[in-house]
Amino acid sequence: PRAICGHRPVLPLMLEALGVPDRPMLTAAVLVAHLSPDGETVSVEWHKPRV
Repeated sequence: PRAICGHRPVLPLMLEALGVPDRPMLTAAVLVAHLSPDGETVSVEWHKPRV
C-alpha cells in the first residue's frame, strides 16, 4: 500500500495521470484511488471533509 499527498496546484496533473476526471474538491477532501498491480486505476472513492 502507498499513500501520496498532493495539494491544489498539482491535483490536475495527478488526476490526469490516474485517468480520473478533474472536478472541484473542497479543502480537506480526500480522493482514494485503487490501482491494479500494473498501476491501472480500478476504482475511485471521493470523501468530503467532516469539518
